[in-house]
Amino acid sequence: MAPLPTGALNRLADAIAIATISYDDRDAVDREAFSAFHDLLEQSFPRLHQNLLREVVAEHSLLYCWPGSDPDLEPILFMSHIDVVPIEAGTEEDWAHPPFGGVLAEGHVWGRGTIDTKSTLMAVMEAIESLLEAGMNPRRSVYLAFGHDEEVGGAQGGAAIVALLRRRGVRFEYVLDEGGAVVSGQMFGIAPSVAAVGTAEKGMVNVELSTHGDQGHASMPRPDNATSRLCRAVTKVEASPYPLRMTATMASLLAQLADHMPWPRRMLLKNLWLFEHWVVRELARDPVMAAAMHTTQATTMLEGSSKANTLASRARAVVNVRLLEGDDSAGVMARIKRTIDDPEVEIRLMDELGRSEPVPPSSIEAPAFDALRETVAELFPDAVIIPHTVAGATDSRQFAPLCDNIYRFAPMRLQADDLCRIHGTDERLSFENYRTMVAFFRALVTRGVG
Repeated sequence: MAPLPTGALNRLADAIAIATISYDDRDAVDREAFSAFHDLLEQSFPRLHQNLLREVVAEHSLLYCWPGSDPDLEPILFMSHIDVVPIEAGTEEDWAHPPFGGVLAEGHVWGRGTIDTKSTLMAVMEAIESLLEAGMNPRRSVYLAFGHDEEVGGAQGGAAIVALLRRRGVRFEYVLDEGGAVVSGQMFGIAPSVAAVGTAEKGMVNVELSTHGDQGHASMPRPDNATSRLCRAVTKVEASPYPLRMTATMASLLAQLADHMPWPRRMLLKNLWLFEHWVVRELARDPVMAAAMHTTQATTMLEGSSKANTLASRARAVVNVRLLEGDDSAGVMARIKRTIDDPEVEIRLMDELGRSEPVPPSSIEAPAFDALRETVAELFPDAVIIPHTVAGATDSRQFAPLCDNIYRFAPMRLQADDLCRIHGTDERLSFENYRTMVAFFRALVTRGVG
């Protein structure tokens, strides 16, 4: 594997040091930070900016095109996002290094965005910069799309990029975004590492439940106050989970794992037509696997009275629903209404928090997936590549009208404690991981451009 380009770690550290934070309250966003990040990219990758066409979309998002020599070849698209989540208030002092310090220490780059996901953005640009230096002239065009509000739903950046490309009639051979990584095989019950590539994506909706009642003193409780009615509604929803089911993506995942399983598990997984019910039941013991086999419902917000001794005039709950392929938001609403069965409970789909329908699985037989598989085998020779359904929403879901093959994978090795750092304290990326990421994108671009 080639060494990192000179200065690559410092450039990543500089990117981490710019606090491009997304907030639900768009007025709280520091717009100058995003402009500073644009300037940093231009200064860091001069050849790229001389040879690729760059457009600023929706004020803070970026779209690049590296024109290919053959317009009959559909382009490929690499995605990432510029924005990061805030630091949870009160945890700033818990970080080993400042979250926006861009510190290089102990073999890692430290800070918010090192895993999710400025490292991917910077790695693909490092790769293209080096390919330009080597004199590459692609036959197939290469696009880069970097949204600025992915962490709050992508309704401005990602959506505007898609709208722009649709007007131009652009379609892609494949799209690669975040969504999976190389993890220990022990998480899946096998000895080799696992390269989990997201081939499908769950949808997401937020449903608000609200009730009303007369305000009054808690010493004289009413038998059916707003909070009590809301609690009964929430209890009904939590007690009515969606049934588990085997999806095509899960069946493909198990087929890839089967050869690495001991007997008799191998036999069971290779004969799902006979043992599906038993396999689903056993997989459901793991919360991660269970979530991949049904639409999930989680009550995430509860609000009632603002005082301990006062009955609420209004109580409110939010249920976050992650939709498995085959379900949709209309069905979710109908099911929750049937489950609660109380006309006094108002049920509303919260469009303001963003919503998305499930993205159906992309083919693992397509030439695009072969290129991805070959590159994973080159850089992660110990890893078994498996398809999986991504539970979190990514900007790539918005590109479904422009592409049949959307894959979600970040070429980094993550340990169990790394997973806790994503959106958490002490997010960091090892130097070795970053070297592999740059080499991965260099190899994948070379394979893909014809």
